Amino acid sequence: MFSQPQADNDAHLGAWQELHYEGLLPAADCPGIRYALTLRHREHSGDGTFQLQMTYLEAEDGKDVTFSYTGRRLTLRGTSSDADATVWQLLVDGKEKDVFNFLREDDQTLTLLNKDFEKNDSQLNYSLKRTE
Repeated sequence: MFSQPQADNDAHLGAWQELHYEGLLPAADCPGIRYALTLRHREHSGDGTFQLQMTYLEAEDGKDVTFSYTGRRLTLRGTSSDADATVWQLLVDGKEKDVFNFLREDDQTLTLLNKDFEKNDSQLNYSLKRTE
């Protein structure tokens, strides 16, 4: 699943941690998109790696279609509405323009943001919940 460095030169950053989040988010062209996100990072590091599976429900002739992404996770500080907010930015390997931004609401909830680091204006649910 994740590669781990051969030499552990970053022991001062703490033990490896793995977090899992899931949620069913709205979609324009299908009943919804199921997100399954795994984040891996050092205990005392804001950066790490991610794996994201997005399953578009009943997307092609009534069948689900899943896309998988991997890459780096960065921790950013602040949004236009909250200078203290924590945003986890997911940078997809090999696709510089494919970026996902999630507001870390609390230990249990991430909310998908748009490219301008804003929440969706609708009343629909754009949140992922921690599953462990």
